[in-house]
Amino acid sequence: MAVLTDKDFEAQLLAGSNPTAADGSKKLMVDLLHDKFGADDLVKIKNFTKIKTGWVYSDHKSLRIEQPNEYTRRVWQGEQKVRVLNPGDTVIVPGWEAYVGLVRFYKQYIAEEYSSKMSVMMNSPEAQNEFISKAFVGIYDPNEPEEEKDVKKEVEKDLGLVDEKPKAK
Repeated sequence: MAVLTDKDFEAQLLAGSNPTAADGSKKLMVDLLHDKFGADDLVKIKNFTKIKTGWVYSDHKSLRIEQPNEYTRRVWQGEQKVRVLNPGDTVIVPGWEAYVGLVRFYKQYIAEEYSSKMSVMMNSPEAQNEFISKAFVGIYDPNEPEEEKDVKKEVEKDLGLVDEKPKAK
């Protein structure tokens, strides 16, 4: 399999974004996500796979609504943006973006991991819950103290002065 550059991957994501497409798994997955966090929460998402993932979204602040009369209403989405998440990376995003990202990530994950039984796995609540438990790290609270680290040990580790491998007994 060829490795895609970030630009090629972003183009692929944009080409695959279709806001009118909806299937049964999307609603079920979104319902599960709504049980975990709200649209205004800050959410931590981790790419636990070995493949690059990402999604296309529009910031809701750039939404423009036109209503010239009581019978006509036009909604203009803002500029589409792309978020790429490399293997092992974790990102903090607003909940509304996490809904988009996790649904897209789940579909890609199922296509990659279960291509032979994709249609069954796509709608499997067990598979969805398992995926959520791995990809959804939790709600980010900026007021919560960060994990304290021993600065001296971290610097020594960065400089290669500490052997990180456990000693064999």
